[in-house]
Amino acid sequence: MDLNMFGTPMARLIYDRDFSGYNDPSAVQGFIVYVQIAINSFNKTHSSDYKLVEMVRVFRSLPIAYNYSLYFVFTAKLDDADDDAKSLQAVLRFATEEIHVLLVDFVDPLAIPRLAI
Repeated sequence: MDLNMFGTPMARLIYDRDFSGYNDPSAVQGFIVYVQIAINSFNKTHSSDYKLVEMVRVFRSLPIAYNYSLYFVFTAKLDDADDDAKSLQAVLRFATEEIHVLLVDFVDPLAIPRLAI
């Protein structure tokens, strides 16, 4: 499934925990390392120790001139806390041999749009 803007494909859905046909857990195994890069960046910036709990959604942008982005929604919780996991979103950009963390922040799970077909 593609995300379109003005009729042009912009990103491809890789995984969605809540969407049948895109909820195979094996689809996200190769992306966990990138989510960990995002979490490490967040932890360093906020002097925290969040750990990945669950992947919720993964999109991959279509490549443009050897660059592409990954868009993640995932849950994480503090390593030593009994609190519920929090939802976060992250955007990583992959340029020639470089990974840039563009965004990692909390997101309201109710604000995450659901896919509609």
